[in-house]
Amino acid sequence: MAFALFCAFISQVPDLVLLRASPNLDFWVHYNYAREYVAAIGAGEWRPHWAFQAHEGLGEPGLMYYAPLYYYAVWALHLLTGSVWQAMQWVEIGAGALLGWFTWRLCADWGYGRLSLLAVPLAVFAPNLVLLHNGFNGYPWASAGGPLAVLYWALMRPKAFDGRVVDPVAIGALSLVICTHTVTGLMAVIMIGATGLPVVLRAPVACWRSSAVWRPAATILGGLALSAWYLLPAFGSLSLIEAGVWRENYTPYDAFSLPVLSAAAHGIRWFGFQWPISLVSFALCGTGLWIVWRKKEASTLPPWFAPTLAIVAVTIFLSTELSYPLWMIDTPLRNVQFPHRFVTLLEPVAPFLLVCAWARIGRWRSSSSLVLGLTAIASLTMGAALVAKSALVDGESLTPHLGTLSPYPGLDEYRTAAAAERGYRSDDFDWPAHCAARNLTCSRIGRSGGAIRFRVDATDAGPVTLPIFQFPSWAVEIGGVAVPVRAERLTGLAEVELPAGRSEIAMFWKPLPLETAGIWTTLAALLLLVTVAIGHRMKRSAARPIARSERSPGPLQTST
Repeated sequence: MAFALFCAFISQVPDLVLLRASPNLDFWVHYNYAREYVAAIGAGEWRPHWAFQAHEGLGEPGLMYYAPLYYYAVWALHLLTGSVWQAMQWVEIGAGALLGWFTWRLCADWGYGRLSLLAVPLAVFAPNLVLLHNGFNGYPWASAGGPLAVLYWALMRPKAFDGRVVDPVAIGALSLVICTHTVTGLMAVIMIGATGLPVVLRAPVACWRSSAVWRPAATILGGLALSAWYLLPAFGSLSLIEAGVWRENYTPYDAFSLPVLSAAAHGIRWFGFQWPISLVSFALCGTGLWIVWRKKEASTLPPWFAPTLAIVAVTIFLSTELSYPLWMIDTPLRNVQFPHRFVTLLEPVAPFLLVCAWARIGRWRSSSSLVLGLTAIASLTMGAALVAKSALVDGESLTPHLGTLSPYPGLDEYRTAAAAERGYRSDDFDWPAHCAARNLTCSRIGRSGGAIRFRVDATDAGPVTLPIFQFPSWAVEIGGVAVPVRAERLTGLAEVELPAGRSEIAMFWKPLPLETAGIWTTLAALLLLVTVAIGHRMKRSAARPIARSERSPGPLQTST
């Protein structure tokens, strides 16, 4: 674990030690959301939903829709570091170490000894991961590599092939991936489904009898149920925001890995991801699989070979132009947005395959060893070069950018449906001027007790527009008495009726019914998994004495 932490720390030197990065849209989204989480939890909200400073202070419900686990981890580490930015980098270091350690663990579990250590730098310095951290600034996406490695280990460890259908470890790992980065979670669901393909293709009629088919189904259903506390309200309430922007502004046609025809027709979105990084990742996996197959022992292949081959094949298919027709259909696949994202699934797979292949070669001076070595060197060199490039060439000092949270533009996809229907933008609302024009004196008190509070002095009773977008979850109290709240006719902002005089207004988040249903679903899934885990442990405990008694020769019998 120490070696994995060291490698992960080195990969974060540009951001953590040198305080250099290339601020872009994703940088500001995740830095702002991390600060929103810290402020929200500090104000008494255990489950932040509303980004109060987004849309120039009028807010958006983005925290309800974006996977929360990364931001919870940042909040927790912020208590130790005192800096949100440093906490973000330590979360990524932890995720990178998790990726390296579980990739090593999988190699070690299959008996590859000290050779397994090679998997650590290959995983942590995977070019795709390094560019996500230091170029794309997709911090939750990059951090999902840690739980993704846990998931791959759970699916491919020796114990995974003992015939059991429900595996609490794999289910928990899938839930961690989903709650860290939803898109990676969607790809992980596809990866798990792919592991059952070999059995289906080999025996399409009788496949339903095999645990190799039911196990992926149980893992997917269990992972989704365990994540329901976040997933159910997020996906069940997309009609309340301008979610169509996800597919209108981000199309897949210029984002395939190894693009040729699509590049000619639509251009290339990000060359680094789509060509050199994809090529190296595919080469590592292809070379590893080929060597393991060619060097199979006693005409048999290890049990992980077929499901891993299926994962690699599905990844290459969905990330390249081979799957172009599928991306034209309006299915959940479109939520991945960029096909080259599927290369993320290979972050723990490629190092594992390389170690397995190298262990089977036996002779270091063979042509297979040379090909494998050159591919590994290319991957490590590319990852190290990207770290150095971020530190010395691309990055700029972050000192002017790091500070207290202030109003920022926000994201169109999280604009409330009420504001989107009215075509209202947030950069032209001046609340003090709005109040003065209506003979009102308005002020924002602040946030406490899970509520945001305002004070308004009115000479006459009547409506007042509050500087926050209306959303169905808002509940309003005036002087401790609940009052109705509606969307203002022209702007979609929250509007309430006030009595004459001074009014203290408190706005609380009232959970949607889907939130309550999601929490109960997660609790039920958790209880079921704990029960299954206890059952598995009891069975193993009961089997050990039987196994020992079968091995024992028993007392010697003497003849009389």
